[in-house]
Amino acid sequence: MGGFVPATLVTHPTVSPDTTATVVVPGGPRLPRRLQGLLAALPCHGAVADIGSGHGRLAAHLVRLGAGPVIATDISAAAVAEITDNLQRWGLADRIDVRCGDGLVPLQTAEVKGIVLAGVGARTIIAIASMAREKEVEWMALQPMQRAGLIEPWLAAAGWTILHHSTIAERDRTYPTWIAEVRR
Repeated sequence: MGGFVPATLVTHPTVSPDTTATVVVPGGPRLPRRLQGLLAALPCHGAVADIGSGHGRLAAHLVRLGAGPVIATDISAAAVAEITDNLQRWGLADRIDVRCGDGLVPLQTAEVKGIVLAGVGARTIIAIASMAREKEVEWMALQPMQRAGLIEPWLAAAGWTILHHSTIAERDRTYPTWIAEVRR
């Protein structure tokens, strides 16, 4: 896969816990530590979709760090309205395309190089990520909230390469995080 240059490429580190979120980009929205760790591992160039964006914070940081175009999606119309309001408040409404829809359905084939799936369970991540090949996505960032042990066996069965794996600690929880190359 050409052009994948993560901010840090490390194998199985654990980011130490922190009870406060810090601003990653001056003037940007605050990110919890788990999303800061995910952001640090992502390539910040090329088209990226934040699937299940919720509040739009990660998408805002992606565009401020040079990724683009950036698409933020959510299945919930209420979440899409929140994302839109937040982007307006952060001065980014014209830089992030907000879409409503399930999983990767709102994306056109080959529209993005990478997708971010964070903040949902592993089963939901697997169901959505299984569409990545048909959408011609090159890489995926995965950070499940539950059942993380399902991710690596699924990636292996799909024949996809793990490019990055880390565990991010925040308060009393850990968040395994993967970047995987999508094989066609």
